[in-house]
Amino acid sequence: MPMNWLRGLRGGEADANPEADRIAAPAEPERAAPGPEDPPEAWMEAVCQTGDKSLAAQWLARVEGEALLAEVAVRSRFAEVRLAAARRIADPAVLKRVAEASQDKHVHRYCAGSLKAHRQENERVRRAVDFEAALHALLDAAPIAISHLLQIEKDLAALGPGGEETAECEALLAEARARVLEETQAQIELRARLTESETLRAVIASAGQAEGAPAIDEARIAAWREQAEDIARLAATGPAWLASLPAARSLASVLEGIDAVLAVASEAIAREAAEAAQRAAEAEATETARKAREAEPVAPAPARRAAKSATPIDREAVLQALEGMEQHLEEGRTAEAEAAMKSIDHALGGTTPSGQIARRLQRGRAQLARLAGWARWGTDRAREQLIGVAEALLRGEPDIDERARAVPLLRREWKNLDAHGNASQPAWKRFDRALEKAYKPVAELHAAEAAAHAAACAAREALCESWEAWLAAQAADAPDLKALEAKREEAIAAWRKAPRAGYRDERKLRKRFDALVEKLDAPLESARAQELARREALVAAAQALAEETDLGRALSAAKSLQRRWKEEASAVHLKHGADQKLWQKFRKACDAAFARRDLEQAAEVAQRTEREQARQAELEAARAVEVQKKEKHAARFARMAEAAVAPGD
Repeated sequence: MPMNWLRGLRGGEADANPEADRIAAPAEPERAAPGPEDPPEAWMEAVCQTGDKSLAAQWLARVEGEALLAEVAVRSRFAEVRLAAARRIADPAVLKRVAEASQDKHVHRYCAGSLKAHRQENERVRRAVDFEAALHALLDAAPIAISHLLQIEKDLAALGPGGEETAECEALLAEARARVLEETQAQIELRARLTESETLRAVIASAGQAEGAPAIDEARIAAWREQAEDIARLAATGPAWLASLPAARSLASVLEGIDAVLAVASEAIAREAAEAAQRAAEAEATETARKAREAEPVAPAPARRAAKSATPIDREAVLQALEGMEQHLEEGRTAEAEAAMKSIDHALGGTTPSGQIARRLQRGRAQLARLAGWARWGTDRAREQLIGVAEALLRGEPDIDERARAVPLLRREWKNLDAHGNASQPAWKRFDRALEKAYKPVAELHAAEAAAHAAACAAREALCESWEAWLAAQAADAPDLKALEAKREEAIAAWRKAPRAGYRDERKLRKRFDALVEKLDAPLESARAQELARREALVAAAQALAEETDLGRALSAAKSLQRRWKEEASAVHLKHGADQKLWQKFRKACDAAFARRDLEQAAEVAQRTEREQARQAELEAARAVEVQKKEKHAARFARMAEAAVAPGD
């Protein structure tokens, strides 16, 4: 039935109550959800346009595609829906577009964090690939450079806990560590072979010198030669790269020396056998002559007594000198034994002794001759070896470190050999000339290092003088803190970049530099202490706001404290850890005050929402009553119309 007709039937009642028409007017219907056949774009628009948060959250599940999710993250009315849509986006390009277009700080923060994590993951993968290539290159070399391996381990550990991208690196690291253990064991075994060879050389050199020691014969020489061959065979079983080490070269030199010594020893044994045969023949001839003399007529007793009295022998002195010579021979002191032998000959005065003295003297002469021969032979062979080692230093590329270590040692060994007898002049000149040539690169390097150290020392002294002059020009009562802090950082950076001087100069300069830094730090530390006290006072004031019952005063005080935190800040910088710790405490205290405001505002919003919902319920109830009234009046009017028409019929 037309509304005007109904209003006419109601008469002026409707005109007198216009609020009834407003109440009776139907409310705007809620936007309907898209149907199952609607495209994803329709669901996206519905999510962006609806005013119901719960419906928007439900409909968001039907939105597919990161481009549509990006639209929702930017355009939706509700922060929770925008953030939920952003969290479903995985494409970095889409996340970047959302971060640039969104005005929601939570969405922007999430997108920025996701992009940062993606960049870090890509960088992690790239660095893992680089480390894998570096490990392959490290494993291809022999031996493995331990310093490089440790650096790679450190850099790989900086990437954080391992994942699929670092699994191959971890496997290669395990292989490299195993290789390092094997190579270390090989070097230990090589040094053990070197020690064995040096011990064998010492045994050969000292053989036959001690009293009661077994004589050197071909059997012992063969055993020594077999032992040297065993050492060489064991050393040859190691990796090929061991041959480039100094220990391998030293081992080869020692084994060559042992071979030469054993060859000379064999020749000496053969020569001694020939000399023994010759001495036996001479002794036989002497014995024959003695027997012939004994067969001659014996001189009268007075003549024999006169002959004996002509050459008297000091028996006590001879026995004392003989005991000293035997003691020297037992202890291997050849020079002292020779001096004792000369004193015995002088005491005898050309007289041939007899009996026990003669036997002891003959045995001592033989032992002295053998020791002297071995000493001369060993000393000459040792000098030849030293000359060979000195000349070997001149071959190939100069190893400065090896030459710097070897030359003083060789000179010391040559000097020790002089105790057994002086060397020939040609041998000494050859040895000295070789060492001078070998040491020339070392001397040049030392000269260059000394010049570099002197230049570095002068440069560092100039830096200290310039900084001390600058510090003296600063005002003592009101120093410029920014300038002091900048100068301190500049000085430390320049000191680290400057070349290092010699050890002693570096220690002296370091003390001077440390004293300068302490002078720079004194006003800075005082200012930092004041700034630290100021910020701690602000933190305490911010924490006290939790006890303020008036929220308005608490908010005003929090804003004032925030302004003071920035505006009253000192020019000096605090240490990063202390600064961040205080800032976190201050921010937490201020955020607590604003959180109280947010809670009250949320409570007010909830109350307004509750009142609005109650009002809407009242309006709905009024609309329902009005509809019932309209239906009742319409039915009554219909009955009246039917009754009015019936009599006419």
